[in-house]
Amino acid sequence: MADKVGDDVETADEVGADEAASQSLLDRMSALDRWREDAVPALSPNSHPATLDPDVDIDPILPDGWREEQRRRRRKRRKRREPRPWMRRARWSLLGLLLLAGVTAAAVLILVPRYAESIADGVVADYREALDTVATRIPPTQTALEQLTSPDLDRIQLDQTAPAFTRFRASALALSDTVRKPLPDTPPLLPRDVIDDLAPVRARISLVAGRADVVSGRLGRLVTYRTLLSEAFVLPADLPLAAEAAEINELSLTLAAMLADSLDATSRLPTDPFLDSHRAEVAETLDWYRTWEVEYLQALRRDSPAVASAMINQARSRAGRLRIGLEPALVSFRDWGQAELAGLGSDLAATRVLVLRPED
Repeated sequence: MADKVGDDVETADEVGADEAASQSLLDRMSALDRWREDAVPALSPNSHPATLDPDVDIDPILPDGWREEQRRRRRKRRKRREPRPWMRRARWSLLGLLLLAGVTAAAVLILVPRYAESIADGVVADYREALDTVATRIPPTQTALEQLTSPDLDRIQLDQTAPAFTRFRASALALSDTVRKPLPDTPPLLPRDVIDDLAPVRARISLVAGRADVVSGRLGRLVTYRTLLSEAFVLPADLPLAAEAAEINELSLTLAAMLADSLDATSRLPTDPFLDSHRAEVAETLDWYRTWEVEYLQALRRDSPAVASAMINQARSRAGRLRIGLEPALVSFRDWGQAELAGLGSDLAATRVLVLRPED
């Protein structure tokens, strides 16, 4: 009986303990509901869970194991939201590429127009240098022209005068070569406006270069004409009035060489409107000297000093007449050349304004 009563007591105690545990669980669940009702409205709708303390969002009433599991899950979710290292590296790489693209675009916008301008500046510098070179050659050429058109110019003076015309001719040819070059090309998609704007300047310089080429060319032909003419009809300084047979034979060889040199020189005389009439006179003089040589040698063989003396005077007179016949052509050349050189200088000054540098 006593054992039965003890069992009933234990059963009652167990039932009471179960009821107490159930009541405790119910109390905890009620407290959890109240906490949720109080905590959730207090949170702002715009609050981001990641900014809250994990312990605040976890039910303090839950058992420790549950709370630890909830913290672990929250850390796991927060870790998934955080960018991974490779994502951070990719993000910085993308930002670097965007920054590089922006810098490159800015550099292109600044440097590409400047590249075309540098090409145009180089072309203008070449034009300016060529124009200045021709301009500096004009004053010495004007002085040399006065000497070149003097009828009494000897070979030594001619050799001293010729270099001025050679330098002037070289500068004129250099100007023609410079302006004859086409305007430079630019890479595709680059602006050409600043280069195409040089087309009118190039056309103007072409006209000036053409005039310089004509003037320098004609003056150069005059130098060549006078140089070749000075090599023709050069008689020996001492022509004898009488000579032995051996001396006559030697003299005949000398006169034959003179006629050969004269023929070679006169055949290379340049043509020019101012010189054409004189060239015809030179051809007649060459035929005359051929006849003169035969008659002069015959007078020596016949031992006729008087005839030989007359023939010598005729030969020297003929050379003087040829020199006098050149004077009208020299005067025409002098007047035309000085006028052209002055006009070319004015053209160069007017054209140079188109290629002036800012500091000029």
